[in-house]
Amino acid sequence: MDVDSEIKKLGALGVAAALWQECGKGIIHLPRFGFAAGGAEHDMDLLLYPHARDGYATRLFFQRPLNIGQAKNWRVHAICNSTWHAPSWQGVPPDLTAMEMIAAHLRCLK
Repeated sequence: MDVDSEIKKLGALGVAAALWQECGKGIIHLPRFGFAAGGAEHDMDLLLYPHARDGYATRLFFQRPLNIGQAKNWRVHAICNSTWHAPSWQGVPPDLTAMEMIAAHLRCLK
């Protein structure tokens, strides 16, 4: 995935996104990303890691855990000097666009 290109595409959709780097890999910071889950609206920072990490093809990290839907086994991660949370959620391939990847990861909250 060309992370810079995907950030531009997100911007064209009106989604705030910024390039962060960790261990030489580009990751996408999504400040105050709004989404619906568990019958409520949520607004929090997300971090999309569009490459393999910790045995997952891709990861979506949340500012705080949401114990709703199928999101289980939340773990705490230190990324770019910040604390992030991620559930165990497999099956989101790296060949999707950033927006498709985000949507696929958010399915764990349904």
